[in-house]
This record gives sequence, structure tokens and C-alpha cells, in this order.
Amino acid sequence: RQPAAQTIATAAGIARRARADGGYARVALAGAWWCPFDGKVDAGRVMGFVEETMEAGPNELSITDVIGHAQPWEVRSLLTKICDKYPGVVSAHFHDTQALGLSNAVAALEAGVRIFDSSV
Repeated sequence: RQPAAQTIATAAGIARRARADGGYARVALAGAWWCPFDGKVDAGRVMGFVEETMEAGPNELSITDVIGHAQPWEVRSLLTKICDKYPGVVSAHFHDTQALGLSNAVAALEAGVRIFDSSV
């Protein structure tokens, strides 16, 4: 486990290198609403991470709820802000831990997300 700022810097460096080499760069921000170690994540902090990451120019930015604790209203609020600022590059990834995965996907769709991770 390393500090978030160090993780963002590493991901941004990899994205820059991938783009410079003609590759596709996809960066995922895991735990955008809830952290398994620290609990609720501040949306302003996430927006800061998004802005830092987008400076590196990735092709896609995945905003994720890897522990499945986000509520649809939280998803819609955060993803609307991100999609308004960075249209067309935002994807979403949800877990159905609390039976909210589908509701969160709909909220993300309403916020402007058009790319989703899925598994069956």
C-alpha cells in the first residue's frame, strides 16, 4: 500500500508513456466512493485525483466502486461532475455487493457515462 498521490503519479507516468508509444492508456481510480481501509472518500479529493490523472492524457478514465458501497445518488453526483469536465473518456465499474450495482450503472448512464465494465 502506498500513498494515493504516489499511485496517481505512477499511473500518470504509465499513461504518458503508453500514449507516447502509440498505445491505449486506461487508468482506473479504484474506490472512488468508499475505501476498504479508510471508509467514505471525499468527492473533492476524487476530483483532484481525476484532474491530476487527466493531465497525463489517458484515452479512458475508469471510476470504480470496487467494494460495492456507493449509493446511486453519490454515483450520479460525482460522475456528472467528471463527465461534464471530461466528456467521452469516462467509464465506470461497479460491484453488486449490496445489490446496488445495476442501480449505480443506471445512475452512471444518467450522468453521461457510456463505457462500462461488466462480467457474467
